[in-house]
Amino acid sequence: MNDRVFDRRVILSGAMSGLFFALPAAILQRTVFSESAMAGVMVGIVFFSGALA
Repeated sequence: MNDRVFDRRVILSGAMSGLFFALPAAILQRTVFSESAMAGVMVGIVFFSGALA
């Protein structure tokens, strides 16, 4: 039982840190680089790297 609680906490903390990393970066990218052709690709890269953080 303790292992499952620990696993949930680790997954939740990883998701929260990824969200707090990716969300401001995505907002900044959307406002600063909105005219660029690579905007969609950059958002995908930012969210993927945020999920790994």
